[in-house]
Amino acid sequence: MHSIQTEKIAEAGSEVAALLSWKSSFDTKSQSLLSSWAGGNPCNDNWVGIGCNKVGRVVNINLTSYAITDTLRNLNFSSFPYLTSILTTPFMGPSLQKSLTFF
Repeated sequence: MHSIQTEKIAEAGSEVAALLSWKSSFDTKSQSLLSSWAGGNPCNDNWVGIGCNKVGRVVNINLTSYAITDTLRNLNFSSFPYLTSILTTPFMGPSLQKSLTFF
């Protein structure tokens, strides 16, 4: 049981690191729009635009209400095994609104 819990913590940490890394690739104005993305946990600390499941894993990213001007290019999708949708602004390119499948 201990190794399963440790694995879950490591996976959640990977999501945090991936989101913070992605945010750091944004221009200064876009970064300021996501000021709640400041460490901690996106599910427990109410990061804007992040939706989570009951076990605290990121399942969707919705940035349609924010004028983020970056792309999805710098997002490490492999860090999000439970991610099902990403909704973005037109400035970021097309949204991924259909189910995402990772291999």
